[in-house]
Amino acid sequence: LKALNIMMAVCQRKGEELMVTLFGACIIILLFGSLMYIFEFDENPEMFPNIPQSMWWCVNCLSTVGYGDVAPITPLGKLLGALAAFFGVGLFAMPAGILGSGFLEVYDERRRKKHHEHHDEVEEQDETTMTPAELKQKQDWDHLKEAN
Repeated sequence: LKALNIMMAVCQRKGEELMVTLFGACIIILLFGSLMYIFEFDENPEMFPNIPQSMWWCVNCLSTVGYGDVAPITPLGKLLGALAAFFGVGLFAMPAGILGSGFLEVYDERRRKKHHEHHDEVEEQDETTMTPAELKQKQDWDHLKEAN
């Protein structure tokens, strides 16, 4: 349950960036699907009979599934297919990077919060009852607060 809470916090924090990435993916699919239809329809009408079918090819290519049932045969189509394969790698790397940075932010925030809670407990203690390590930590913390 803790992991699910962390995942929800990350998605809330990075939702806007993930939506921009999803929007970009939709634009790429529409653009590449349309271009592939234009490049391939005259030479390869059974594989690319319309734009929606060409977009289906683009989804398969971008996701690197590539069933192999639909493939371009024209030079421009092959070039566009190669570009789609490269874009596909980046398309999946972007959300991974966004989520990764979100996890780092959430974990860092929780670590700092936990550190502050622990420090508040230490700050409330009487210095005469502290261990040497706790006393040193309190002095370091007090020094940092004075510096800021």
